[in-house]
Amino acid sequence: MKKTFIRISTFALTLVLLLCFVSCVPLAPKDKSFSKAGLTITLTEEFSEQELVTQTAYYVSQKAIVTTLKEDGSSISDYTVKQYAELVISVNNLANTTATEKDGYAEFTYEKNLNGKDYYYYARCFKNGTDFWLVQFSCETKNTETLTPSFEKWASSITFSS
Repeated sequence: MKKTFIRISTFALTLVLLLCFVSCVPLAPKDKSFSKAGLTITLTEEFSEQELVTQTAYYVSQKAIVTTLKEDGSSISDYTVKQYAELVISVNNLANTTATEKDGYAEFTYEKNLNGKDYYYYARCFKNGTDFWLVQFSCETKNTETLTPSFEKWASSITFSS
């Protein structure tokens, strides 16, 4: 009887410890799609949409920010997406930053100090019809290595509707 009680107690204790461990393991956040002005991007449910007057859309989580800016490209309709990216770099005085053209988009990265903190930015530029889009992903530079794969995944999820 005593052995049976010890076995049941050991099993119950092991089960409780296992359940505690499993409940403490954070689950990966689920994907969540956001759409605004013809652009759809899949981020995670950690993001919420907020208003930012200077941007078409503004998505915020605890560790990252995503901004989208739709610009009427009718005055620069003959520009390629890389030329548009270079224009963005020039207008924003992003020294030592170079745009690279990939499959249907251009990209560049840069760092800035805002309010005493260093931030990393990953930008992708797109051309959709006559419109140009600037989509930027940012985080504190200390999180760059961790978040860069997510930035690339989220950027690759971008689609446009007519």
